[in-house]
Amino acid sequence: MCIPPTEVDEGRFKYTLEGEISPKDKSDRAAAYMIEILKLNADLLIGKRKGLLTRVLPPELLDSLSLDELKKLRDAYQERDENNRCQEFRQVLTCYIDNSGMIQRYVLHVV
Repeated sequence: MCIPPTEVDEGRFKYTLEGEISPKDKSDRAAAYMIEILKLNADLLIGKRKGLLTRVLPPELLDSLSLDELKKLRDAYQERDENNRCQEFRQVLTCYIDNSGMIQRYVLHVV
């Protein structure tokens, strides 16, 4: 029932501003099982994800970002540092922005 490492797709998961992770598709039993078996909703991980999201995406900032600024923020967080290391929990920020409907809300608001 596990997802093979070569098939892990970050798009299969979604995050809340509270730091919790769940399958993007509620019927994705393999993703739910991986979350359970790897204890991805352990208090420590939830706290770290929530801390990142509230630090990088505070409500007052979200209300003032343009679509381009939001995309630039998401893309900048994906860049590696001078030691070629990834930002901690970078996939959380990307998945939250991409899967929370934030970008879609901007597009619909402009159209």
